[in-house]
Amino acid sequence: MLAYRIPESGRHRIGKGTILEWLTRYKRNGFEGLLPKGRNDKGKPRKIAAAVLEKVVKAKQANPRRAVSLICRDLYRQGDIETPALPVSTLYRYLATLPMRQSGDRKEQKRYECRFANEMWQSDVMHGPYLPHQEGEKARKTYLFAILDDASRLIVGAGFHPTEKLLHLKQVFRHAVQTYGVPSKFYVDNGKIFKAHEMEIACAKIGTSLIYATPYYPEGKGKIERFFRSVRDCFLTGIRNVKSLAALNQAFRTWLVDDYNQKPHNGIDQEAPLNRYLRLDATIRRLPKDVHVEELFYQSVKRLVGKDATFRVNNTLYEAPEHLIGRTIDVFFDSDQMERVSIAYEGKSEGCCKPVDFLANAHIKRKPMTYNSTNPPPKDSKEDDDAACHVLT
Repeated sequence: MLAYRIPESGRHRIGKGTILEWLTRYKRNGFEGLLPKGRNDKGKPRKIAAAVLEKVVKAKQANPRRAVSLICRDLYRQGDIETPALPVSTLYRYLATLPMRQSGDRKEQKRYECRFANEMWQSDVMHGPYLPHQEGEKARKTYLFAILDDASRLIVGAGFHPTEKLLHLKQVFRHAVQTYGVPSKFYVDNGKIFKAHEMEIACAKIGTSLIYATPYYPEGKGKIERFFRSVRDCFLTGIRNVKSLAALNQAFRTWLVDDYNQKPHNGIDQEAPLNRYLRLDATIRRLPKDVHVEELFYQSVKRLVGKDATFRVNNTLYEAPEHLIGRTIDVFFDSDQMERVSIAYEGKSEGCCKPVDFLANAHIKRKPMTYNSTNPPPKDSKEDDDAACHVLT
């Protein structure tokens, strides 16, 4: 057997039978006969029976948005297939070769842009890198909350946070409103935090229309998604030696202020987002005078002050002034900042209340209660009997 130098191959020897076969194929079909033959079942899964494959395809065509793993589970429960553990990746590769109809009517896609700054903001959350939330801790996932002005592409609020909770969205939105004013529209995702009641309350207070993106239609939030791509390509790829979440945010703010907001943007004719925002400021408006930025997300509930001058909100007991005993008050609070709440009686503010300090109250001397025509004694109530048992005399 002779040795050969075969290009792009590690083989050096070819059997006599192989050479004779090649010669026969060349004489019969020419050079085309030497080309490798394709599989007869190319593009079809070999480990999945044709009958099973047909059922999966039919179910997927009936509901294109349903996951293949769930389709297999449904078919198994119906007795159409013997096992739900089909190779999902193989099925997805096969389904990708088939024309699938889109469920429901898709919207016509058109590029759009607002005319003025603060006419519409877009917001979403991006999964960030893994790193210690505090220096020396174990690396954990981070989340980037961002708010973008549609007309200028300016990032009016953004920051990496340790969780994907409403608390962090509130912080970013509160800072954006305080710094850049109030948007006419707030265009957000359908996530749980964006649909929270607190967000609806805040937008109603400042006269902002809260608009939710159409489910399964990510093209509508293309601008904020494009910003997230810039974060991944231009910021995250360049950071080094970041050992904590605070250090990541410090580097991110520097990049945002000195690079992104100051750099020419292709989507707005090579104009810098900050320059464009300042040029299109015709509709910028500030917070209403009766809305304090810290009270932006306050909710309101009514509570009856018990005989021990306390009331309860979110399973926390608060202490009210003694002259409000037996009165129904309005309580204003932020569910993420329950260290103190504001109260009002008959439309008049009564200040702030803090949670009851039981240990301190055990050593406070009780003052006599005085009543008059403007402050009559509270009427006895069965629901206050239990509270009265805890009043020290």
